[in-house]
Amino acid sequence: FGAPSQGENAYLKAKTNAGLPIPAYRGIVSTVFEGCQLSSMNPYIKDLWARVTRTPYYLPAYDMASGANPAAIVYECITNTDWGMGMWPNTSIDSTSFSAAADKLKQEDFGLNLMWNQESSVGSFIQIIMDHIDGVLTVDPTTNKYALTLIRDDYVIANLLELNEGNVLELTEFERSAWSETVNEVQVVYNNAARDQEDAVVIQDLASIEGQGSIISKTMHFPGISTPEKALVLAQRELNATSVPLSKVTLKANREAWSLQPGGVFKLAWPKLGIVQTVFRVVEITTGSLDRGTINIVAIEDVFSMPTTSYTESEPAGWVAPDKAPISAAYLKVFEASYWEGYRSLREADFLNLDPDWAFGKVAAVRGNGLQKNCTLHVSTDGGTTYDGAGAGSFVPTALVSGTVLPNETTIPYDNDLGVSTVSLGTFAIIETGSEFEYVEVVGIDSINLTLTVNRGILDTVPHTLVDGDRILFTDGRAITDKTERLVTEVVNYKLLSVAGGGSQDLGDVSPYPYTFNNRPQRPYPPANVLINNVSFPVTDDGAINLVWSERNRLTQTAGYVGWFDATISPEAGVTYSLNIRDADTDAILKAVTGLAATTYSYTLAQEITDWGIIHTNIRIEIWSVRSGLDSMQRYDYTYRRVFAPVTQYDMVTEVIGLPTNEFNLV
Repeated sequence: FGAPSQGENAYLKAKTNAGLPIPAYRGIVSTVFEGCQLSSMNPYIKDLWARVTRTPYYLPAYDMASGANPAAIVYECITNTDWGMGMWPNTSIDSTSFSAAADKLKQEDFGLNLMWNQESSVGSFIQIIMDHIDGVLTVDPTTNKYALTLIRDDYVIANLLELNEGNVLELTEFERSAWSETVNEVQVVYNNAARDQEDAVVIQDLASIEGQGSIISKTMHFPGISTPEKALVLAQRELNATSVPLSKVTLKANREAWSLQPGGVFKLAWPKLGIVQTVFRVVEITTGSLDRGTINIVAIEDVFSMPTTSYTESEPAGWVAPDKAPISAAYLKVFEASYWEGYRSLREADFLNLDPDWAFGKVAAVRGNGLQKNCTLHVSTDGGTTYDGAGAGSFVPTALVSGTVLPNETTIPYDNDLGVSTVSLGTFAIIETGSEFEYVEVVGIDSINLTLTVNRGILDTVPHTLVDGDRILFTDGRAITDKTERLVTEVVNYKLLSVAGGGSQDLGDVSPYPYTFNNRPQRPYPPANVLINNVSFPVTDDGAINLVWSERNRLTQTAGYVGWFDATISPEAGVTYSLNIRDADTDAILKAVTGLAATTYSYTLAQEITDWGIIHTNIRIEIWSVRSGLDSMQRYDYTYRRVFAPVTQYDMVTEVIGLPTNEFNLV
């Protein structure tokens, strides 16, 4: 650490200067690596960094695994004589309130990890701590010492000071905010310690979104939070406080309110306004003077009291509180991120540093019921023995396909929607159909007729025939990403835990979802806009098999979405095409072709007769891309029927000029 008495490092001396004297590097924090390996599967040494921990130890509950106890940080800010406020602890700190706050924060595992660079004042830094922990630092009028109060549901309403017409001199203002002033989405930005970068979690109040018809979002920065789990707790806290309209009161009270402080609570009874019992939390207070005992108070309705607040007397409604216990997701899809998703989610420098066989896992989940708020992702790489947190996020909007939708149709009827009104145009969705899936771009939503207008078969997928009940998942920007880089064939187990008002699911209550990565990002995009005899997805045909298709390029298709029916694009270097022409009745391969550089292929009736002696009625066409030994993830796979006009005679001397409807043998 560069102490004044630090001597030469023997290992460094032996390796760098043949035993001659070297600097002792006093006053410099340095690290010497002795015989270790600093890179793996890369021909260069990556940037080195060190994780340094300094924990304030001034309170008994300072020791926390998740970081420094915030109460101990504030304690040091007030008492430190070098860079803090320099106050003497015995005369400036209310040790009882600080110890109680430290114990509560340790119980909540509310450790913070952040650095003060002295560019702002100590007071500003303390306020950042208060914003994190939802606390208030005040000077207690009874002791003239700093007291730390946490905004928590830790009071008994019956024991609170009551302000009413007997001790309130004047109620100058009472107002309730409108629903339009509330927030229904909160994004919390935090510093992800596992990835050493800024990250974010988002939670929503879907009922409020549906009621207001739009998303009203609020972004909050909590740089001292280092895990997605704790960021999710803060996001839920902020959403609870901002998603309901709270009332605000300004009043003048007599000296009975002398003990109130900012952050403190009282109950208000005011029959003229129909208020029977409402708990308010003090925001501002001025205590007056000796000759003028009026106490001015500005307070806001306490969010913790909302279930017990009564504004008018009414008959019992017979309502039973819902079960807020967390339940498993109603639907879960685990999948490998496409090349496009990986490229768009990383900084260019980070993307270029990925292993050639990189992969990222993604999870899209549908909420089990309306009481489920959000979810956390956990991953195991040792067969399910241990699980680590891998991220947090919200559930995805969803709907079901209504009826049958052919692969060349761009309007998709839907029903059973959950949150479709929150979906933005220009985003993508995943449609699950059987064992396959298709990415589509959402270009229109008709919420009256319940239809989606989409761009079919985008990215590395092809259009499929969709059937009634197929699941639509609006995952763009909403699916949870496991941000740890995986490699091909790596097997992981994922668990998704739902979070509701009653807490989070336990790991032991959720079944694992095993997943094996399969080089999806490295595979070429499949051919698109395949035409059979110049027709897209024909139902019937009556001739030879003439195929033509458009090309795609995963490396250049990173700006927007290219649909299945869009024009051809210069292909990725090294891409060839393979195809199978099959008898759809027996699945026998009639013709197999590999290594095609061209985007056309023909199989004439004469060739078919030469190869098989018959003309087949039901034909299945398969076409896919190949690059560096990797097939495209999906392939064009379509079946149609050939129907020939019947004839009464024909000439077989030189060529076939007509065939009956049924298959036949040449004799």
